Amino acid sequence: MPFWRRDADSDEVQFELAPMVDVVFLLLIFFLSATTIGKFEGKIEANLPKVRMEKPKSKPKQIIVMVRKEGLIVNGKQMSKETFVSKLKEIIRYDPQQYVFIDGESEVLQGDVIEVFDQCNLAGANVTIVPPGRR
Repeated sequence: MPFWRRDADSDEVQFELAPMVDVVFLLLIFFLSATTIGKFEGKIEANLPKVRMEKPKSKPKQIIVMVRKEGLIVNGKQMSKETFVSKLKEIIRYDPQQYVFIDGESEVLQGDVIEVFDQCNLAGANVTIVPPGRR
């Protein structure tokens, strides 16, 4: 059903109005029915599963290492790198799922933070460097 018609004897194009009116009525019916369905959608009851928030059985095992100019602060205690690495290796031997979070001060050289990261990695810990905006 074309919307236009060309007469054989002239170059003029004439638009057919009947097919255009049919299309407009079909669109009108579609949008009217779509909006009425939308009204009832919000009233449909659904049996959704209940969310149960369970408390963790134990606290996550984590070590927080703050790299400062003065040295390392491990879970709030001042410690040297050598002592930290030896204690970490001992902890990893008994708990291979140990987490270590490294937080570097802005004045500390990046190499110091990476050195601590490498030592933790070599010991076998799960290591994460805390981004500056997350402190």
